[in-house]
Amino acid sequence: MWVVSTSLIRQALAEVDLLEAELIEFRRDLHAHPELSWAEERTSALIGKRLDEAGLAPRSLPRNGLLVDIGSGPGPVVALRAELDALPVDDRTKDPWASTVAGVAHACGHDVHASSLLGTGLALAAIADEIPGRVRLIFQPAEEIMPGGAIASAWSSNATIATRSPGAASSTARLARSSARAKRPGAPMLNERSTATMRSVDEPEAPVMYGRANAAARSSSAAMRAASSSRSRSRRLRDRATGERRSNRTALNGTSGATSRRRKCSTIGIATASAPRRNAG
Repeated sequence: MWVVSTSLIRQALAEVDLLEAELIEFRRDLHAHPELSWAEERTSALIGKRLDEAGLAPRSLPRNGLLVDIGSGPGPVVALRAELDALPVDDRTKDPWASTVAGVAHACGHDVHASSLLGTGLALAAIADEIPGRVRLIFQPAEEIMPGGAIASAWSSNATIATRSPGAASSTARLARSSARAKRPGAPMLNERSTATMRSVDEPEAPVMYGRANAAARSSSAAMRAASSSRSRSRRLRDRATGERRSNRTALNGTSGATSRRRKCSTIGIATASAPRRNAG
């Protein structure tokens, strides 16, 4: 667990205040130049350049995106993540920083996420020597598609940790197998738009779902969750009904037993009363 002094927190917040104007302009620039999943080259380059200027050492992910570590204290590693990609939709705003790329826009706020994480990195870089552990910033590509950049980002991050922590090796191996399964050669592409800008020549094709296909997948997942919830509810009602039947049966058995005993006692009483009495003597 980290123990951070109040003065260190105030120092970091002061750095953020100093960066406010720069980060606003940076976010507007990203918004004006959106890039689709796996095509975030300009975005990655701008973020990497600014981190490098702050004295950090960002590392590129296998395709696009970045990793950067801040601090070198003995404490635990805390990871912070942001996405980079935009959506294949039109920007219908009239803002001066509206998208300049036809049919592509940051409609999901990833320009804000990336700028915020950059600001976090720049603020932490100013106090890096005082951080009691390490902070890892992950600028993830291809968050808007399935499979996306999360597996590649996690694999790269865990591979780095594994070099310092032998216990992370098994986790890295599992992520590598998952990544291989997600990138099956020859898998179909499901995309409403052209995929030419979303695929590199050295990367095998993987199933990509955009727009209606992605919505259908989410709808199917929601339906499966609803069905599972319905089955669980039915089981609970069935178990409750079974319990009530057992309770009722037990109560009825008890009542029948008492009635039977009363009838038996009454029969004995009647028989005793009707029996001829013997004269004494």
